[in-house]
Amino acid sequence: MGYQFNPKLKHFQKTGVISIRSLPSQAEVYLQDKRVDKLSPCDIRELLPGRYRIRLEKENFYPYEVNIEVKPALVSLLDAMLIPRIKDIEKIKPESNVYKFFVMEHLFGKKIIALAKEGIYIFNEDLEEIAKVAPVALTEQELTSIKGIREGRNNFVFWNLEDIWLIDYGAWVVKKELTLEHLYKAPEPIETVFFGFKDHYLIIQTETKIIALDVKNRDVVFGIYRLNSKEAQVYYDISSDTLFIKDKLPSSEKFTLFKINVAKKIYEKSQD
Repeated sequence: MGYQFNPKLKHFQKTGVISIRSLPSQAEVYLQDKRVDKLSPCDIRELLPGRYRIRLEKENFYPYEVNIEVKPALVSLLDAMLIPRIKDIEKIKPESNVYKFFVMEHLFGKKIIALAKEGIYIFNEDLEEIAKVAPVALTEQELTSIKGIREGRNNFVFWNLEDIWLIDYGAWVVKKELTLEHLYKAPEPIETVFFGFKDHYLIIQTETKIIALDVKNRDVVFGIYRLNSKEAQVYYDISSDTLFIKDKLPSSEKFTLFKINVAKKIYEKSQD
């Protein structure tokens, strides 16, 4: 680093450096739209203080452009990750009319669940169909209204504002035809649903309360907690069967956090 005369300020200034790294490397470097005779990684030295436009270009990657501030006697670092251009798009089910899809993260790979007019399809991470529900006894309005999905040990549950449905895939094999069961009709709008207590129960947050539903014995439904606000937030920790709730205090506008041991609550209920 040295000094250069700045014609705008009419005096000499200490210069700075832009140090450029990219992944992948060997990208063409442009400074103020002029090609630099270097490929990344590289350093551009003896730059007067100010803002410089840097552009990186590499075949089959999107151009990367950014403004970098150069300060006297300092090194400004540009660490860029280039994104490959999208070339091929594979249609998984070109004949299907898909309304919604969900991706389930799993220890042994992802599952992609597509809700379509022709049925509910389940794909593995390689986009291979591993199971389906067809035909599906849900209307287009019901399929498009699905708010979320949860995966239990051997089940998927879907829900919208009014209903919860279940797919039992515990005994499936490749290409096995599965069935969709209606599980629960809610008396008020459903906010979210969790599997709980070793997937034996569904923990359901509605507009004004949190309830527990026995998945196998569906007549067993009871309240766990009555919410004080429609803006309450609920999180269920499956590892400890504990509910964490952000809700208003009674007769107050302030929100606070609550903790409920759900396993203890369900055990107490079973003794009633």
